[in-house]
Amino acid sequence: MNKSNHVNVTSVDEYFNLPREKREKWGFWYLKPIALPLGNLDEYDVEDGGWNEFDSRICRGYPIQSLIRYNFSSMWEYFFGGSFGVFTQLQYRVSCFFFPRNQDLRDAIPKTWRDKPELITDFLFACIKSFVEEEDGLSQLRMMDEGKKKLAKLKSRKISKEERVKLNAEFKDDWQGISGFNDYCGARYESYVKINEIYIYATKTRVQYNLYLNKGQDVIDTCGEIIPWGVAADFIEEKDGLCIQSVLDVRGHLWS
Repeated sequence: MNKSNHVNVTSVDEYFNLPREKREKWGFWYLKPIALPLGNLDEYDVEDGGWNEFDSRICRGYPIQSLIRYNFSSMWEYFFGGSFGVFTQLQYRVSCFFFPRNQDLRDAIPKTWRDKPELITDFLFACIKSFVEEEDGLSQLRMMDEGKKKLAKLKSRKISKEERVKLNAEFKDDWQGISGFNDYCGARYESYVKINEIYIYATKTRVQYNLYLNKGQDVIDTCGEIIPWGVAADFIEEKDGLCIQSVLDVRGHLWS
């Protein structure tokens, strides 16, 4: 988005309360708000406080210009949008053919035969590994942990007045206040903790155990304790099943 062609407001009233020179370009060309609420999506409501209301009021203030701009946009999309979209899609498909996306996930599926249970397990763990290592997916967890440290500091009696004011300002800027931070953590924190636990198991414990199990040997854990092969195999099978279920539970958070 080109910010020079937009006004930095997020409400219809805020936009129209500005002087015309601050919401116009070249003395006549109206600029659009940088963001507005979606408004009523079910019907055209000219008082919905969103884009419907903006369009209605802008048409009254700039009847000729808004008509020209709307029709030009529609004609451009009609005549050129379709062919350009086909070309873009073709270009993307050619690019994917030579440079496949999700290569780390493709590598989790071998070209040789493997049973479906093993494929499912390895693929889901590869998804977690890719999310953490390739997409830095746990940055959310680190951010929330940092916020929890600040909140604990804010509740301390030893904090100075200046530092308290500073921390409150940071929570207001970053989270729209402490209540906003608590709501954000309440909806996400446990899921990201679970993702981190799955990642640690998949990349450390599971790898270590399988080094021995694949050779038919008893497992020597990090404490030097010897775990019989059968006991270790049962542990991995049970843990894999629990982690697979957990991956499905947190799948809604596996995006960055």
